[in-house]
Amino acid sequence: MGRWLRRLIVTLLVLIVVAGGACWWFISYISPDEKLDMSYQSIDMGEKIMDMIGRRKLELVLTEADVNNLIKMNMKRELADNIVLDGAKFELEQDALHAVLNVNYHNLVPAQIDVDYRLEWKQPNIVLYPQAIAVKGIDLPLSMLEVVEAPIQLPAGNRVKIENVAFGPQEIRVKFKLQLFS
Repeated sequence: MGRWLRRLIVTLLVLIVVAGGACWWFISYISPDEKLDMSYQSIDMGEKIMDMIGRRKLELVLTEADVNNLIKMNMKRELADNIVLDGAKFELEQDALHAVLNVNYHNLVPAQIDVDYRLEWKQPNIVLYPQAIAVKGIDLPLSMLEVVEAPIQLPAGNRVKIENVAFGPQEIRVKFKLQLFS
């Protein structure tokens, strides 16, 4: 009887060590590759528009950095129950946007999530629709993310209106029209 009990205890200990090692490996596997944050710089759209008018060119180019700032300003920090967004970076590719998100589950398990969005212009917002979400190649349900709206805000009472938004490689071009009469 003692020998059987000893084998059972050794087997349980080995299983606990193997399970602990597997958990440790999984957590280190899904952890972020780089440290990202949610800091952003405000974009003074009114100043950019007035500069364009002064140059007599009614087109604004939003760079990848501008897009990063716009999205970070308008993104929710809590993505789902107990999942908090710690940092993000975004890469433009025509009408698609690839996002790398650093999240934290229960403030215990950090992870890197890759999300692909489809971009669409719906006045006055650039709307990001989630297309795919994965943690280091492991697909997750799209229901984890919501649609993100990034408004392009124009100063109140301005005579400049947005005519069209075109998505290009590493940039978004915003074409304006001038309304002289209301």
